[in-house]
Amino acid sequence: MPGPSHSSLSSHSFTWMEAREKAFRAVVSGTLNALSQHEALSLSLTAEDSQFVRFNNARVRQLGTVDDGTLQIRFMAHGRQIVADAPFTGDETTDLTRILALVAQCRKEASEQPEDPTTVLPSSTATSRAVTFGQVPSREGIARALLEHALGTDMCGLYAGGPIVRALADSAGQFHWFANESFFVDYSLWHSSGKAVKSGYAGTHWNDDAWHASLADARAQVSALDLPTRRVSPGTWRAFLEPAALSEILSMFSWNGLSERALRQKESAFLAMREGRQQLSPLFTLRESFLSGTVPRFTSEGDLAPEETLLIDKGTLVSGLVSSRTGKEYGIAHNGASAWESLRSPVVDAGTLSRAEAVARLDTGLWLPNLHYLNWSDVPNARITGMTRYACLWVENGKYQGPIADLRFDDTIYNVLGAQLEALTRERQLVPETGTYGARNLGGILLPGALVGGLRFTL
Repeated sequence: MPGPSHSSLSSHSFTWMEAREKAFRAVVSGTLNALSQHEALSLSLTAEDSQFVRFNNARVRQLGTVDDGTLQIRFMAHGRQIVADAPFTGDETTDLTRILALVAQCRKEASEQPEDPTTVLPSSTATSRAVTFGQVPSREGIARALLEHALGTDMCGLYAGGPIVRALADSAGQFHWFANESFFVDYSLWHSSGKAVKSGYAGTHWNDDAWHASLADARAQVSALDLPTRRVSPGTWRAFLEPAALSEILSMFSWNGLSERALRQKESAFLAMREGRQQLSPLFTLRESFLSGTVPRFTSEGDLAPEETLLIDKGTLVSGLVSSRTGKEYGIAHNGASAWESLRSPVVDAGTLSRAEAVARLDTGLWLPNLHYLNWSDVPNARITGMTRYACLWVENGKYQGPIADLRFDDTIYNVLGAQLEALTRERQLVPETGTYGARNLGGILLPGALVGGLRFTL
């Protein structure tokens, strides 16, 4: 496969990552040496050197770089803990001075707090190191890489790319270091009608051919917006969920879904699955996988997840997401889940349906590239509600017939990914995390598209 025509010089990323690791190790050493015998502490780092480009009408409107970092400490003493953070500059003296002052402040605040019996003290001496160098567009070539094949369109969106670091060390001796180069393009192609096709491209190695293919696919969908808008009546319709739409449904699994704490407290939408009263389709398998190297295996609490954890196997719930705090509370082993017990690096197994054949297999129904505003409408029955969004299309006899007016759906996951799931595509797409508030988010959801025999629409 052809490589990128505008790749970055890895020497810049290597130098940047190396300098951050050296500074972080120095701060860790100085901070741990300042602790007294009865105190414990973990220290984590979030840092990035990102290039951002905002564009519309296929023209650059704003660009810039962000070289930033944050240090967070979790200070523990006498069954109490305090969490606080400070800026990370990369200057060892400045950063250590700030953290030592923060430790002194936490020491005072902790003495005034009530004891927390579920505080988990650092105990592991595990270490890990994962460094992945990618190929992202150079800062001089980013505009050409992004826009030369989009000229003549009303393309708007955001590009972000560059090296990212996540690290953690603690007083028990753990040290985890994660660094990679990655990028994402979150974009829309707008039609004169005011509707748009939303799409994206993400990864660690930029490839011109893959980017151009994404644009070509979005352009093909935009052409369908020339047709009159169709108002579809409420009812149950066949539907094809593209990966971005399916990812919105998967995100609900992190809201009182697969959390072991929520399952044990009977607040989970999947309690019926845990108790054997419901299951999903045998076509559906979900795992938490860190094999791609896009998300660190360690959590902000210092827990190290397995490389893979099988959560739902052929429709059957086999494991919840168990944090160390939940493990301590219920006397069970944790599996490296975060404190929120949400999905961090979910992967859905591929199916056998070719995406090229999906429209024909759909025959008559709704083609759904995007969904939004999802929420639980009936938690005990795993029922969700949400809206169609962007260029959702009506399909008839295997042909696009034009865009639809927005619809609200309300259906149970046990139908959508259970009894009504007819097929998953063999092609999968990484739907990236595109949040940039405070720091660039990592990872995303790797998943196929889904053909659903019946999705219930109410408005």
